[in-house]
Formats: sequence, C-alpha cells, structure tokens
Amino acid sequence: MCTHSEFINLIYFYYPQNCEYGSTAYKKSNEYLRLKEKINDSGLRSSLKKKTLTNIKLAFPKNYIRKFTRKDYPSIHYSVLLHKNQPILDDDEELLVALNGRRLDLEIYVSFLGNYFYTFVVETIKPSNEKNLKFSILNENSISYTEELSSLTNNFLSLGFIKLNREIAHEFVPNIKLECQDEAKVFHCIFTDLVNNY
Repeated sequence: MCTHSEFINLIYFYYPQNCEYGSTAYKKSNEYLRLKEKINDSGLRSSLKKKTLTNIKLAFPKNYIRKFTRKDYPSIHYSVLLHKNQPILDDDEELLVALNGRRLDLEIYVSFLGNYFYTFVVETIKPSNEKNLKFSILNENSISYTEELSSLTNNFLSLGFIKLNREIAHEFVPNIKLECQDEAKVFHCIFTDLVNNY
C-alpha cells in the first residue's frame, strides 16, 4: 500500500508546482514534458489496454464493458454495466426503463503514471414522475457483485497493481493547478480532473 507522501512525490514528478495551468512556464516545465512523454507512449498505452481489459472481462464475462481513453489524460477509464446479459441501448433513458428505473455502473480507472487503479460504483435512478436523473456513489460492499469485484481486484493485484483507497484518492495535492481543478486531489492527478464525484 502506498502512502500519501509517495503519491505526492509521484505527482510532483509529473506536475509542476506553483505554476498556472496552460502557461508557457507550465508547458515548458520538465514535469509537464515528462507527463506528455508518458501519456503519449503508444506501447505503454496499448499494453495497458490489453491486459486491463482482459482482466475486466475475466471478472465480468456477462456484462457490457465500455472503454474511454483520451490522449491528454493519464489513465484509461472503463465502465462496466452491472446488469448481466443487458446490452447497452442507444438512449440512456430507454436503458433505465429496461432496468426498472435503476442502473448500476462500475467505474474503473487505470493510471499510466504507475500501476494504480481505482474503482467506484455509480447508481443512476430515474424517479417516477420526475425529469431529472439522480446519481449517487455506492459502497462496493453494498451491491450484489462482491464476488466479481473481488475477482477483479485480485486480477489487478496479481499483475502488480495497487488499488487506491478512497481516503488517499480524495487527498489534496498542494501547489498543483489542473485544467479543470484549481484544488487538485490525488485522483485528479493520477487519473483525470474531469471527475469530482468518485
């Protein structure tokens, strides 16, 4: 298990401190250049995608899996629909109707900056007679997929990955500015700054 200070040191290796995001100084910093080199490494990207997707499919062979990657972020993001043998539908609301108004998705992030991964479950509910959807983060132990989640974690651990715990993921990283976050947390730096609800 890595400590908070180990993550801070890793982040400071790839992100310049006390530097405005997008500034010339930021873009010319050694940290930013290292970050760009790492996330643009096509061999690393291809290898990581292959082994992580294989492990996710082993744990969730009957579930729909989506993969999201963006070249400017230091992670691969997978989303597993936690409803067995349910195909994804073109319309999210149509899918919610098929699922009786409650959808569960396992979100998996795998970092290019080190052998780190993080998971959380998102519950989406469409209350009857309401237009807006409600989203919440569930405790992974509260859903019926504990065996699959345990298998997934063990698959990743057997490959030398470390699972970030929630406390470390939410720790602030001093002196770091990101595109979408003025107050960066470990999760934002290791995986993506596009997500706040994790």
